[in-house]
Amino acid sequence: MLRLKPDLSRMRNHDDCCPIHLASTWGHVDIVREMMAVVTTNKSLARLCDGKGYTALDCTAANNQVEVLATLLKEGPGHLVRDVMKKAETALHVALNNHMIGAATYLVEHCKKILNVADGNGNTALHCVVKMKQIQGLQQTLMTMATIISAAAFQAGLNPPKAAQDYNITPFLQVVMLSLIISASMIVVLVSGLPQKHRFPAWVLKIALWGALTCLVYAFVLGVDMNKVDNGWAKNAFLAWMGLMCVMFVYYFVPLVVVLLLWLQ
Repeated sequence: MLRLKPDLSRMRNHDDCCPIHLASTWGHVDIVREMMAVVTTNKSLARLCDGKGYTALDCTAANNQVEVLATLLKEGPGHLVRDVMKKAETALHVALNNHMIGAATYLVEHCKKILNVADGNGNTALHCVVKMKQIQGLQQTLMTMATIISAAAFQAGLNPPKAAQDYNITPFLQVVMLSLIISASMIVVLVSGLPQKHRFPAWVLKIALWGALTCLVYAFVLGVDMNKVDNGWAKNAFLAWMGLMCVMFVYYFVPLVVVLLLWLQ
């Protein structure tokens, strides 16, 4: 097909992707090799950009297709790795931002000069590694806290404090159940690996952690009230806690809004 009509290699689908982008993404190395060998034009297929500004090399790096990466780099690593997408990211930036260590390692081993290339924000590959480790460290921390909260909520639900017969224990159990559901949901999301790649899910998980902790603190207030030992100090402490949560929410929410506005622009 390519020999009869080479222009087919440049036709785009509804996602504005060329065939080589799809083949690189899914690791079809034989198709990529054949396309690179048959189609000879002034501008290489490997340097074509899709609708998002990704070249075939970027698609390969983002999906850790090392074998396809090796095929593309045979055309000449000197210029391919320096082709940058719309965000001024090299293939190494793309690999690291998606936690594709295999592709990143291959790029570094076969083209060391790419280490010195910065993206549009001035970040080199080393900056990406540091950010990646920060997100990973946050994920370990969040997993530990979510496990502790879920265990505490589980025990509180099974062993609620004793209350008078006329006392309604339902609100206490509802708050404890909410804390358990939030913390258990966090564990499921963390196990899925989603926060490893993006900052936004990690930010959402922080908010969820604060919500689970708040439910647990409020459950303590209800437990004190159930035992008739509250003279107002527990409720005042809870109000202080809510004030702290509001400050923390604003502190993290405002930068997020700024980032979203800049992204929309």
